Amino acid sequence: MKNFRITSLCASLLAVAVGALSSFTHPLADRETRSVGSFTEISLGGSARVVVKQGSPQSVAVEGSKEDLADFETAVQGSKLRLAFRDQEGKMFNNKKHGPVTVYVTAPSLTALRVGGSGKMEVNGALQADAMALAVSGSGDLLVPQLQAGRLETAVSGSGDVTVGGTCPSNDIRISGSGKVRAHDLKTETSRARISGSGDAHVYASRTAEGTISGSGGMYVAGGAQLSSSTRGSGRVVKE
Repeated sequence: MKNFRITSLCASLLAVAVGALSSFTHPLADRETRSVGSFTEISLGGSARVVVKQGSPQSVAVEGSKEDLADFETAVQGSKLRLAFRDQEGKMFNNKKHGPVTVYVTAPSLTALRVGGSGKMEVNGALQADAMALAVSGSGDLLVPQLQAGRLETAVSGSGDVTVGGTCPSNDIRISGSGKVRAHDLKTETSRARISGSGDAHVYASRTAEGTISGSGGMYVAGGAQLSSSTRGSGRVVKE
């Protein structure tokens, strides 16, 4: 009788453990190909992950659970591809929690990449453009390791990060909040940073680097650039 009770107890505990585990396990991912119009900008809202590749033909695919994919929007407005859960775009008002969704985007030409919220966008391979705008609003991340552009504008609002490498004659940076721009692997001739708050910009410049800082943020410059600065507060512009 004692052994029977122990066996029954073990079976009950095992059933509880399996049930608890299943409640935390996401369903197997489904993959959908989405048909959208042409675009040159990508805007991510929310918590998804986006993998971008420059190339042809254009394609958009999403991966996640069936339930999450049913709520996930991939729509082109003007020249912009908007990626977000519908409720996070204000179209549906609910507090439903979503599982992980990954978006795979291939596009022949891109001029702007933007992340809003806590999502992550990363470019796989080289990205070429006459002009490029990179922006993060919120706590998200944007990674562009191999950029070749004629000019670049980089903006961070909040606590997010932009990491960019490659080559570009100039980089114009704006930071508001505690975010970071990690551009020390982006070879530029001139870099400018305007920082409000505690954010940091790490850059490489061979000719000139100009920092305007209000607050405790910093501009850290690699390369042989001549530095110029205007600061209010404890911020600084220094070589690293």
